[in-house]
Amino acid sequence: MKLKHSNIETHYLDSGGDGSPFILVHGFTGSLLDFLDEFEGLAHHRRTILLDQRGHGESTNSGNLNDYCLDVLVDDLISFIETLKLPPVDILGHSLGGMVVMRAILKRPELFRSMVLMDTSAQALQMGAKLSDRLIKKIRNDGVQVLVDYVDQTNPSVEAQNGIDRLGESEHLDRIRTKLVQMDSQAFFGLRDELGMQQGVLSQLSQVIVPTTILVGAADKPFRIASEKMANEIGGSKLVVVSDAAHSPQYENRDAWYDALQIHFESMNT
Repeated sequence: MKLKHSNIETHYLDSGGDGSPFILVHGFTGSLLDFLDEFEGLAHHRRTILLDQRGHGESTNSGNLNDYCLDVLVDDLISFIETLKLPPVDILGHSLGGMVVMRAILKRPELFRSMVLMDTSAQALQMGAKLSDRLIKKIRNDGVQVLVDYVDQTNPSVEAQNGIDRLGESEHLDRIRTKLVQMDSQAFFGLRDELGMQQGVLSQLSQVIVPTTILVGAADKPFRIASEKMANEIGGSKLVVVSDAAHSPQYENRDAWYDALQIHFESMNT
């Protein structure tokens, strides 16, 4: 289904049900497909909502570079929650999604009941190898799907192979292709720059008062340090390092991921 709000349409799945909704927000180049296999299991216990952020999945692709920055995505999330008239929500943000979620909570804390930050950072990230001029031109001309050719599955890490084995190699690759085909090329460039040049909010996280769990894959080295820093700033937060996982624990060690979420929600009832 799609929700018209503000100046966009947000594609989302909503299990329905009573109680505080649990919203899961995907990362850069992702979509709600990143949590699709977990949707039914989560929905057995609580109302669960998956959404595609602007420029991703089946949500609005504006083609306007200025639309793709953290501030806009934060306002999109707040508008989505308000338009659905949701009670205070529990929310998980993965990678870029976590950056959006923590800023939304700082901006509008009354909309949120609790927060899970997964493999994310409150500060700018090094974005790895610089894109060649040739590749930039190809993305601008042909879309983000040209990156499918650069997805190397010949020697995946042990953690990535765990996820591939669970989904099946064909389904794993099909989902990557789908997400890249759907992504607005302007979102790719705008948000990639934003990840590397964002104004950090680490020093503001001491203002967070909602119960918070910080999840990070044991092998996700760039985000281990970032997660420890966030845990040190958010009073009462719980840091959970997921073994046998890297950047996507929900794929790579789903049982441990579910266990961490269960403990998070049980702590809300004590």
